[in-house]
Amino acid sequence: MATPKRDTVLADLVGLKEGITKNLAGVTVMMEAKPYTGAEMASVIQQEVDLLTAVRQAHANLAHAIQEHREFEARRGHTIKAIRDLIRLMYAGDGTKLAEFNLREPQARKVMTVETLLVRAEKARATREKRNTMGKRQKERVKGDVTGVVMRPVVGSKPTT
Repeated sequence: MATPKRDTVLADLVGLKEGITKNLAGVTVMMEAKPYTGAEMASVIQQEVDLLTAVRQAHANLAHAIQEHREFEARRGHTIKAIRDLIRLMYAGDGTKLAEFNLREPQARKVMTVETLLVRAEKARATREKRNTMGKRQKERVKGDVTGVVMRPVVGSKPTT
């Protein structure tokens, strides 16, 4: 069973509270081994309405904050990257100074040797062969041959009414 949407639950609770206030104002009932008046029941429901309203508002605020952050990133994200890059350039080679900005020196790129590249290519070739995967051009060369297939029409009985 699907969980009802927060707005539906909220509307149901408001209607329930209004009904209790209107019809059960002077009634006392026993629930959970405790007497509840109509006003107390309405008060409990109002507490949940208040909490759901606060949750709804928090979700709206979160969505708004996320949208604002995305817009800021689109406008000014490149500026922040440029600031980081500038500081890295200013203090290149000084890891302690960069650490004060919570930055690290960029790692040097690994230069692959010819042997490493050959091993890598051979592994890729072996993997393709083992998985029987083909490239675009290899697939074009594969053609199917259908021989010895006889087509027979299927004849059924007349439909019954």
